Amino acid sequence: MKMRKIFLALAVAALMPLVTFAQDGRGRSISTIIADNLQTLPADNVKAYNKAMDEIAKTGAEGVEMLVTNLNTIGKERTALEYAINGVAS
Repeated sequence: MKMRKIFLALAVAALMPLVTFAQDGRGRSISTIIADNLQTLPADNVKAYNKAMDEIAKTGAEGVEMLVTNLNTIGKERTALEYAINGVAS
């Protein structure tokens, strides 16, 4: 029984970083970061565009995967998604 408690405690401790890894320093999840930045696209100026692309790029492969997955959604406005994918790709 004691060994089980120790094992569970170590397992929880080992998995804790994974839970917080999917968030930025402000505690926002990747899906929130993507959604917030898609609302700003197409950007009014280069500075706003670069800021949005920087935040999206920081989400890594998981963020890009979310963008591409949403691109295939039928009936959805695709302009912001296309801007974001092109910006991250370049």
